[in-house]
Amino acid sequence: MASTQILHPQQRIAEYPLSRLQVATIGICVLINMIDGFDVLAIAYTAPVIAEAWEIGPAELGMVFGAGGLGMMLGAVFLGPLADYKGRRFSVILGLAIITGGMLVTTLATSRTELMLARVLTGIGIGGLLASLNTLVSEYASNKYRNISITLLHFGYPIGGAIGGLAATGLINQFGWQSVFLTGALLSLALLPVCFWILPESIDFLLVSRHKDRLERINKIMRRLGCAALSVLPEPASADKNASLGLKRLWAPDLLWPNTLLPLAFFMLMFHLYFVLQWIPKLAVDLGHTVDQGIRISVLVSTTAAVGMFLFGLVSTRISIRKIVTWLSCVAAIAMLLFGVFSSSPYSLLLVFVALMGLTHSGLMPGLYAIAPRAYPASARAAGISMSIGIARLGAVLGPAFAGYLLANGVAPGALITLFAIPLIVPALVANLIPFIGQGLKGEH
Repeated sequence: MASTQILHPQQRIAEYPLSRLQVATIGICVLINMIDGFDVLAIAYTAPVIAEAWEIGPAELGMVFGAGGLGMMLGAVFLGPLADYKGRRFSVILGLAIITGGMLVTTLATSRTELMLARVLTGIGIGGLLASLNTLVSEYASNKYRNISITLLHFGYPIGGAIGGLAATGLINQFGWQSVFLTGALLSLALLPVCFWILPESIDFLLVSRHKDRLERINKIMRRLGCAALSVLPEPASADKNASLGLKRLWAPDLLWPNTLLPLAFFMLMFHLYFVLQWIPKLAVDLGHTVDQGIRISVLVSTTAAVGMFLFGLVSTRISIRKIVTWLSCVAAIAMLLFGVFSSSPYSLLLVFVALMGLTHSGLMPGLYAIAPRAYPASARAAGISMSIGIARLGAVLGPAFAGYLLANGVAPGALITLFAIPLIVPALVANLIPFIGQGLKGEH
């Protein structure tokens, strides 16, 4: 592209081939989400060892699992909206710094209370940056590659979890459970300078912000995109007449449906996912398998989820998001039901059910994240997604805690797994009811 060509920034990003800056932005966000996957699942991999060493029962362990979800909820609600005021880049760097601190503090925990507080802190960082990652990828991906870019972002989560599971066994056996969390802290710390020097601010944010130097900041990004500098500040490619309302924009009447439906879908999915991610290794041990076999089951969930997300990305450019989410939602519920009904089967057969579940439910999260930006205008996008995720994180708290309560009161592992198939139906309903209104991001694909 000729550097003298004058283009609207949003047009350059949306309609032209991906630049190095766009690829780097998407790649950094994927790496961060990989580390998040490692950090979130670290407690699941270490839980059997910690529970035995500290003599923690199912109900107490459920509270430890739920602490991370509580932190993510707090981070999404209180830190996430900062992205619409301070910028997406600011929120990502702040979130990474908090995660690094939380993982380091976890290595020093000597009691259940200290462990819970450390997991809350880590969760605050993860919840605070998650919406910004999704928003940055959505805004820096071209129209052609937006769905698959969002898929790649969430593809990183199970990949990070799978790599963490493969590393966890060796780390625990050689250095103790604390080494798993120390590894996560060092990985997060290593990405901080990368984000500081390379990650750009969102042009969509700069166009609707009130920063005095926004033209200068946009031109700096334009030069990195290979385009000529702008002499005047352009209007957003698709103006939002209510943008001046700030955070109040989130509560405008036209956003009633996304404000209602998205939190519901995310909540039910988180309720299911965090039960699976955090309880499956422990339930496998309760069903008579070894700690290593329990970790392998969890790794299989993450690995097949990564494959499922890859397949989701391939078909998302050809089939509407609504249809994909609908089918995956229904098939995932059936797979989870089979897993619960046949939970007492031999280990090899359990792996088949787990693989089927991982392949199917994995596409629901990127599917909802692909729908979410289309449901909000740029002026309320990060706040809207953060609000939805923040409420949904209640599911990440209540899912594991509810499972621990039921187990402590005599519910069999198989019956519990079957019960957690029910939430998977909700995303299918929401996908078919929510309208697409997001400026520059409309369309069924």
